[in-house]
Amino acid sequence: MPIAINWLEDANAILLWTYEGNWTWDELTSGAATQADMLEGLPHQVFGVHDFSRAENPPEKLIAKIPQLMPPHTSYPPNLADFYVIVGGSTFVRKAGGLLSRLLINLAFVDSIDEALAAIEEYKKRPRGTGSLRLIDWSNLPQEGK
Repeated sequence: MPIAINWLEDANAILLWTYEGNWTWDELTSGAATQADMLEGLPHQVFGVHDFSRAENPPEKLIAKIPQLMPPHTSYPPNLADFYVIVGGSTFVRKAGGLLSRLLINLAFVDSIDEALAAIEEYKKRPRGTGSLRLIDWSNLPQEGK
């Protein structure tokens, strides 16, 4: 499968999403459901690391579909951290992520898993309330095909 989701460490506090080759929108949304199942019942915060170092082309219309992964269309487990780390990635992935990080979510861009772990540790040192999921009401935006 082009998207695999596994625990990065034994404490089950960091999920590693690994993207290989070409991946699809359906695989991404399926991964979100898998993530929710993996986080269910855990009493601690969980961070996500998305490793695009072996990914090729993202799905078509990815940017247009991103709102479908955001509330109110998708709910997130309450223990999912509001900070994500992107490892590697094409210029498109980094530009898309940069746009999203200005509008919606807290992202760090790094070149290795070790750097991802360091970014998470730095984020944990921030005072509470200095980073949160920024929500936009997508309901008033034009819908595709309308």
